[in-house]
Amino acid sequence: AAAPPPATGMIAPAAPPRLAAIIVSPAGKSALFVRAQDGSSLTIGEGGRIGDETILRIEPGIVTLEGPTGRRALRTAIDPTAPPTPRSPVEAPQGQAAPALPRMGLGRPGAGPPLQQPEE
Repeated sequence: AAAPPPATGMIAPAAPPRLAAIIVSPAGKSALFVRAQDGSSLTIGEGGRIGDETILRIEPGIVTLEGPTGRRALRTAIDPTAPPTPRSPVEAPQGQAAPALPRMGLGRPGAGPPLQQPEE
């Protein structure tokens, strides 16, 4: 059997976190990243750092980073500017009735539970 290659003392770099979502709120804009190693998440705002890169700009669907190798853009998997995809109606197997869809009560006063107002 062949001997294993000699150890080089180098450790393989960890996989970079994946851009999972972009959050825009009155408090500001943030990017939500998920670590490949353990699935944990990081929420970082503009000007924050992830590894050796700085988040320059957060826009709908795209985050611009700058690091030692230059600038790069990360995109979310969902295009926020794309029109909604039409959904096909629920179809039942041939000879059976279509399943009833739950009624949500939206648009009718008093049809749902009362909304909770935030306390000040």
